[in-house]
Amino acid sequence: MSHIVGAMINRRYFSTRRIFLWIITLTFSWQLLHIIVHMTKTIYQTKEQTRQYWAPLQMFNLNNDSEIASFTNSCELESVSQNARGWQHLNFSHDMNDGGVDINDILRVNSDMKNGSYTPNDCNNTQHVAILIPFRDRETHLKILLKYLLPILKQQKVKFTIFVIEQFGKAVGKNDDFNKGILYNAGFREAMKLNRSFDCFIFHDVDLVPEDDRIPYNCQQDDFPFHMSAGLEKWNYTLPYFKLIGGVLNVQTKVFIKINGYSNNFWGWGGEDDDLSARIFKKNLNISRPDTEISRYAAIPHKWRAWHQRNYNLVYKTKQNNSDKEGLNNVKYKLVRQEHKQLYIHLLVNVGKCPYRNCS
Repeated sequence: MSHIVGAMINRRYFSTRRIFLWIITLTFSWQLLHIIVHMTKTIYQTKEQTRQYWAPLQMFNLNNDSEIASFTNSCELESVSQNARGWQHLNFSHDMNDGGVDINDILRVNSDMKNGSYTPNDCNNTQHVAILIPFRDRETHLKILLKYLLPILKQQKVKFTIFVIEQFGKAVGKNDDFNKGILYNAGFREAMKLNRSFDCFIFHDVDLVPEDDRIPYNCQQDDFPFHMSAGLEKWNYTLPYFKLIGGVLNVQTKVFIKINGYSNNFWGWGGEDDDLSARIFKKNLNISRPDTEISRYAAIPHKWRAWHQRNYNLVYKTKQNNSDKEGLNNVKYKLVRQEHKQLYIHLLVNVGKCPYRNCS
């Protein structure tokens, strides 16, 4: 009898032990399965993020391996800078008054330009720079900028094409319906339609003129956007805050596509440049700048306006940067007219109606 009882106890012991082992095995298997599923999901998400990161490049038939062409030996930037005059303070009183700047004089001096483009004939510069200038009702400023900028570009032997993107329609209120972000995005798209060989784009305010001809207008070798106008005369040639990139900005073509261009949501003055700065840092990029001794710009006199409150709120209060979904990839505009002039390609762009009440 004792043997029977002992056998039953052993069976129960081993059954309990077996069940316990099964529970441990099932728990471990479940955890292992959960880990495998999580790892698979992470790998998929990483691949999807990578695909989304580089997908815009495919939209413009570019790829991650595209590189910036460096200056050839026959067109060295160092040798060009030997003929530079250096910093020179600019006074625009004569250009603004006394009849202003005669466009015919600029045309005559730059007779070697055609369709807004220039190629140096004494060296082989393989870089191609696109310069985008957005404006409305700033014809005087445009002529002044061209007067001072074109000689610098030629002295540096830059191969360039200038695009002037004008917003269609009369200004509403205090120009509250002006949208520089849409103009830049539209200008970029139209430029790429005409020529996909642009290595970099320089986004250039129409009222900023370089005072030092040593500031490089060539494309930069690294991926970091190059903030050229780090020092303005009105700020005593100092940078107000580090993330400021407004004024004149040099960006590689592929980098501008990766950050999805400018936001289209900033109407009126202010905000779009700070939003672009956030887009740059979101992609783990940084901002590079030239030496403070040469990054000096003068602002052509005009009435300065404060940031519009709604634009300030978009940047600093909502703190929502939807750069992956909104920007270059979904910009809406209508190209009213494209005219190839001697000094620049003129793009007249309808950006649509401002969606805010206080735009009218």
